[in-house]
Amino acid sequence: MGRNIDKTFVQIRVLNTKKGPAVRSLRAQADKQSYHMEMKKTIENTENLDSIQGMVTEVIVEGNKVVGVKTQEGVTYSAKTVIIAAGTFMRGLIHIGEKKFQGGRMGELPSNDLPLRGTAPSCSPTSPGWARPPRRCSPRRRPTPTRCWSSYPTS
Repeated sequence: MGRNIDKTFVQIRVLNTKKGPAVRSLRAQADKQSYHMEMKKTIENTENLDSIQGMVTEVIVEGNKVVGVKTQEGVTYSAKTVIIAAGTFMRGLIHIGEKKFQGGRMGELPSNDLPLRGTAPSCSPTSPGWARPPRRCSPRRRPTPTRCWSSYPTS
């Protein structure tokens, strides 16, 4: 993403310049069409990566492992790794005044059939079989009430 923004930005500026270096960051504005075309070219030219655009209606699971997806057209794709970019269209609903209808931005379709939740899964330490994963916080000089862990779902 960084390389593509470098190729397509219209303007770029540093934020929080009056504050310390730890909170400074770059904000870039890109030409939407140029960025889209550059990213598409990057993805299409990446070795060992197949990009397929379609409406996924089923995630194929064998045991505890995702092994593929099935599309609205009935085509099944098998893979070692599946990345679903559902965006904000999960059961998308557009409200205009008193009217409401299903959809995504700019006339795109909603994703109604994909059996995934729109939020990240939650874990309760009181659930049976729950084991606390290793702590993964950046080191700090003083303790913080925020607790950070990395975990990997198994189902």
